Amino acid sequence: MPRPILLLTSLSAKKSLYDHVLKNARRFHPNARLIGADSNPACPGARYAKEFISMPPLSELDPEGFCDFCIKHRISHVIPTRDEELAFLAETGKILGQENIHVFVAPPEPLSKCLDKLVFSERLAAVGMPVISACSTITELPDDRLVVKERHGSGSEQIGIDLTREAAEIHAGKLKNPIFQPYVRGREFSAEVWLDKTNRAHGVVLRWRTLVVSGESHHTVTFRNEEWEDLVVACVETLGLTGHALAQVIVDENDSPHIVEINPRLGGASPLSLACGLHSIEWFLRETAGEVMSLGSTFKPSPGKSLTRKGDRVTIEL
Repeated sequence: MPRPILLLTSLSAKKSLYDHVLKNARRFHPNARLIGADSNPACPGARYAKEFISMPPLSELDPEGFCDFCIKHRISHVIPTRDEELAFLAETGKILGQENIHVFVAPPEPLSKCLDKLVFSERLAAVGMPVISACSTITELPDDRLVVKERHGSGSEQIGIDLTREAAEIHAGKLKNPIFQPYVRGREFSAEVWLDKTNRAHGVVLRWRTLVVSGESHHTVTFRNEEWEDLVVACVETLGLTGHALAQVIVDENDSPHIVEINPRLGGASPLSLACGLHSIEWFLRETAGEVMSLGSTFKPSPGKSLTRKGDRVTIEL
């Protein structure tokens, strides 16, 4: 069995994610390698990663250039960590595939439904999913309290939350392509799912986001709710996603879930899901090695497992 060499892009300060991706990869092959990469050679990851290489920003690379970069470093699998990389890598997948290089990303068409927040909302609403509505103009919403965000890109960047209609219009003027949503007050949880190449879910992890800083979980705890697990799985399968998907959901005062967004990639708190047994990286490696994934029963971890982040230090309690 050939030893896989994985490339974890946009490493930045993702030490815990690097460590757990490597650990998961070595469940497949004991000598698997994980190379962290970032366009900033002085990023924190350059100090602690077992292997690190500097690479140009994807904005400066064309598909052929990125393919050449991967061939040069003998990369067999690419693991993206930022929304901004996904579309490029999905489109580059065909070229990489010709060189037997596999990318941990959904196909372009289902991926585009997640990266465009307006299309995402419309698509799930059309099939009756409890997704938060989204509109391109404020006049389409009657609500008094609103959320304003960019239609494309990371949802936590330049977001305006719980704004009056007047404040929402002002905030929208600062964005390139804003969308408007009703503000839903409540508790927030994340759900992580792994889907095989046929779009079947093999595992789902729910975790409350009890402390969130700049859109990232600094304390999160796993829990079980079969109805919500089934809902998230139905959403990601409806969208046609494959690989790893990370959903954000708000639960209102009536205990009703409202789907905010789904990011088709690993997230900052994904080390908890990987440590709990959602072996996304191992399963991805097995699948690309030609193994047929047995559906069996969908993996769901026991409750009460937690991740706490303090600065660059991440502690997981299982």
